[in-house]
Amino acid sequence: MTPELILNLTLAIAVFLAVVGSLAYSIRSDQSPVHGSGPGARRGDQSGSHRLGARSSRWITT
Repeated sequence: MTPELILNLTLAIAVFLAVVGSLAYSIRSDQSPVHGSGPGARRGDQSGSHRLGARSSRWITT
């Protein structure tokens, strides 16, 4: 295995984990307003947007 292949695999796994993690977090934050109050939902939306920004910048760098 060449170092470039190892790097590409590592980046692919990192992006995959970021996508799965943000999807799981968005599902969890979608359910939280049912149990919690407004500020909790707002906090979830903010962190969700930060994760989306991190994901898009990752796609741009790759």
